[in-house]
Amino acid sequence: MSIEGGYRFKPDQIVIPEEPIDVNIKWFFGQDSVSKDIELKLGLNLPSNIGSLIKELYRRDKNTIKKQKILTIEGRKVVFAFDSGIRLGGVEYDALEAGGFGYQPFLDRSTISAGLIKLDSPVEPTSELNFTEIRPSINRTTVLDEKGKPRLITDKYTFTGGYTLDEATRKVAANLIILSGLVKGKNLPFIVPIPVVIGTYDSLKDPDGKPACFVSWLVPYEGKRTGRANVKKEQVSELVRIMIKNAPRISEALRFLHDQLGLTHNQAVSSNFYSPDDESLPTLLADFGTVFPLSPSAKIKSRAHDLAHVIESIVDFSDQLVGKSNINEIIPYLINKFLYHYLKPNNSGITLINEGIYAKKYILRTIENSLIQAEQKKLFPANIPIYSTWNQINSLVKTLKQMVFPN
Repeated sequence: MSIEGGYRFKPDQIVIPEEPIDVNIKWFFGQDSVSKDIELKLGLNLPSNIGSLIKELYRRDKNTIKKQKILTIEGRKVVFAFDSGIRLGGVEYDALEAGGFGYQPFLDRSTISAGLIKLDSPVEPTSELNFTEIRPSINRTTVLDEKGKPRLITDKYTFTGGYTLDEATRKVAANLIILSGLVKGKNLPFIVPIPVVIGTYDSLKDPDGKPACFVSWLVPYEGKRTGRANVKKEQVSELVRIMIKNAPRISEALRFLHDQLGLTHNQAVSSNFYSPDDESLPTLLADFGTVFPLSPSAKIKSRAHDLAHVIESIVDFSDQLVGKSNINEIIPYLINKFLYHYLKPNNSGITLINEGIYAKKYILRTIENSLIQAEQKKLFPANIPIYSTWNQINSLVKTLKQMVFPN
């Protein structure tokens, strides 16, 4: 099942400045102990030309850009076709995701909250403009703290089209620690992007004088995401149908994060994962910049919060495209499918306890009630390494910050 015939991006959409942009690569995969260990365990051999290619892309070298096939442009990233020769979970990593590459302007002020952008818009270079002021809803999520209370996580400042030092290093550190946790097992329950470099635009500074950053990743599935496709208007309903069918498998990845690493994702929205039609292939889960420890005093609520966030994002996405009356009818289906995959292989005997399930506001409560039943059946491990993984991430963040921007 696939959607063909969508928009085709062109290299000339990338704005080429009169002078090449001054960029520097400060961290490369394998230069710290965690990524070096992953490199050895997986036998990863990055292509010898990848570093120089990435640098020329971010410099916006005209000749280099012209030679590339652009697969996707979205948000702060451009995805280029790239034969890495690397496979994980039986899947080829066939694309280079250039995060913090730049941005496409919104259609007008009235469309900023919805994030509406013309697909053929030019990709401008990263700017010092504070994107949090332009679009306040960006880089914002809610996590549950140690006591199980909601806490809003947001950035007061972020570059337009780029990352702050905190954003870049936390995304990479969390990704590496999670990848390290994945490779300890015999089988990969899901796959993640492989961070290749962290670089800086040294001429761009945040209010604290720290440089704007970019991060490049190797990704599989040509950079696709379940809730992202450059489709024509007549293909929207098919896109939503595919997303509803495939999205519930992401709950298996969240179960691994919860049980094995003691982490919640908090932004597992449809643009941050890809579940292929072929169920024998692993799901891709990405963007770990908002991971947080499972709440020690509210473990079940933390699990439910993470699952509900995904379903709510699907409901919101579908509501915008096909209408509320249609999407509300499938909320019970989504909850059932998410719980089915989350509780595998012991997923029988769990019932939904809520008669008002056809409204978005009841999703969290319904999932929490069902997971309470699962806990009573002792389906979850008693000992979860909540803080050990979190401490590893924070330690690696400090290491990466020192490598990228030495004090």
